[in-house]
Amino acid sequence: MVLFLLAGLFGLLSPVAAMAAGGDITIHGEGLNSTEPITITQAQLRGEELLPDGTTLEQNDVWYSTINTWPTKKWYRGVGVKLTDLLSLAGGLRPEATMIKFSAPEGFSAVFTVQEFVYTPRYCFPNFMDTGLPGYLPGDTSESMQVETIIAHQSVSAQVYEEISDDENFSDGEANLLLFGQRAVTEQTNARFVKNLTQIEVLTDPVAKWDSPLAEPSPGEVPVGTMVRLSGPKNDEDKVHYTLDGSEPTIKSPMYNWIAWRWWDSRQDELDDINTPIEITKDTVIKAKVIGPGKEDSDIATFTYQVPLAAAPVLTADSTDNKIGKDIEITFIDNESWRNAIIEVVINNSTLDQDKYVLEAGKIIIYANAFADTGDYTILIKANGYQDAAVSQTITGGSSGGSGGDPKRPPTLNADTNGNFVEEYIRITFRDDRAWRESIDRIEVDGDSLSSKDYTIGEGYIEITDTVFSAPGTYWITIKATGYDDASIAQKIIDNKDAVLTITGEGVKETKTFTWEELEDMPQQQYVYSVINTWPSKRWYIGEGVKLDDLFAEAGGITRDATLIKFFSRDGYYMTLTVEELLEDTRYCFPNFQDGGVEGHIPGSSSGKKVVKPILALKSAESSDDPDDMNKADSLLLMMGQRAVTEQTGPLFV
Repeated sequence: MVLFLLAGLFGLLSPVAAMAAGGDITIHGEGLNSTEPITITQAQLRGEELLPDGTTLEQNDVWYSTINTWPTKKWYRGVGVKLTDLLSLAGGLRPEATMIKFSAPEGFSAVFTVQEFVYTPRYCFPNFMDTGLPGYLPGDTSESMQVETIIAHQSVSAQVYEEISDDENFSDGEANLLLFGQRAVTEQTNARFVKNLTQIEVLTDPVAKWDSPLAEPSPGEVPVGTMVRLSGPKNDEDKVHYTLDGSEPTIKSPMYNWIAWRWWDSRQDELDDINTPIEITKDTVIKAKVIGPGKEDSDIATFTYQVPLAAAPVLTADSTDNKIGKDIEITFIDNESWRNAIIEVVINNSTLDQDKYVLEAGKIIIYANAFADTGDYTILIKANGYQDAAVSQTITGGSSGGSGGDPKRPPTLNADTNGNFVEEYIRITFRDDRAWRESIDRIEVDGDSLSSKDYTIGEGYIEITDTVFSAPGTYWITIKATGYDDASIAQKIIDNKDAVLTITGEGVKETKTFTWEELEDMPQQQYVYSVINTWPSKRWYIGEGVKLDDLFAEAGGITRDATLIKFFSRDGYYMTLTVEELLEDTRYCFPNFQDGGVEGHIPGSSSGKKVVKPILALKSAESSDDPDDMNKADSLLLMMGQRAVTEQTGPLFV
């Protein structure tokens, strides 16, 4: 396998190279007080041209936190006009207005209810990245700021907060861009940031309601340990929020389907770690509802599960060593399943710390320090799927916590892809699990245990000091916690801080890193690509960069047994392609593929096709075949041709 790691580069867009974008916007619809459509010119949107009343539109510079459906977190910043100001120019909303539809060329549109989009507060969460880049790690909600929805004629996006503060990074390449805040820190808003917006329509149609979520298996009596999976109608932007405490779920309640359905095939190996099934260990009531854009929230669905309780073994008190200062043994006819299911041991209504007892076949040894005085103690042992077991112990007793058997599952670890350089600390992130954190007793790097001074454990992260990683390469980090399976992650350490690209893996003969300057010094190839996305619609791309063949040659070439190439971007997104489909199959640009129309479901003409090679583009332009429109906003960008005139290659442009 070839692992092709794109470290990612924040794209700087110079004013000279910037692609002129953004046209007029038409605002209309039965939900407006104005009966006639109005058109806002691009110059008026930018505040460069007067409105009919002699005023100019107020310009707003707004910052946004957002999450896509992969999911990963990102920052956006835009300069533009508030949506409410534009609607006011069209007479404002009528009381009958129900929905707002934002449309772009090629048929793409996004619909929101007026209630969710106009009347519900939306926020930017400036600290939401503190828990890590993955979008399924709930961010810090402190210092949230209410933000207005704008139509931006200039914008910039990045994973690093500081990079959006530089005005020189603004681009008009996505103008007019719809930007809006989050209702909750976990809301996935990025998929509906409509770019190249041309129409705003206010509707009075009845608002549909999302269908209620489903649960598998069906509610009822289930064995202990049953894993319940929740699903929404589409499992995409329609998110299932749920509670387990009997309260009604809201958009701030835990989310189930973090990864959208469109990515499931790409993330099969980690799907259950992120869209985590709910384990039923006792009688449980799950309340869930679907919340998503463009429709009213679904009705709340209630799923009630009962766990039949098996009889626990009979406990026998210790009558031989039951003296103060002595360990005692509570015995029973051994039942391994029951031992492995133990979750809590209680002495006189107080849970016993795990280090004060040990479980063995047929007995529980409770250490002497569990009993401060002589007397009678009631010892209660709780196990998932079993009735409580109790015994009265004179002078001594008790044990607590932990599973007592099969280890628990640790959280999934995420490698550091931002600061992973030689002699710098790295931060491993995870969805916070306090019990697991507090059970960590050892951290190993390549099998060697670290000293406690070499790492710091915090909520949702583990930082390992800069002295641990003295050379470039891949390090295997293992976290050991009492009562849990080991948690491991491969951490790549890069030699050069300036490196923007690393090629590594068993499918190449050597690991190779590249700086931006080194990529610029390599032979540059320029191609025009015909592209179809999954909407589907057709569009042109033009790019200039380095051929993949040349990059792999720098890494010593691809080995004979190489089968797959995996492309990673800095935000955690990745795409896997076979060596055969990407490098061996012939790919083309079809210059006449739009002859039948721009809709992707209409097969285009394949006449005049030209062979094109896959490249990593240092500069590119979307919706254009003009070299003058190219910029660095999306660099490094994987670009490739089509094997057939109907192939949908748009999602493969990483």
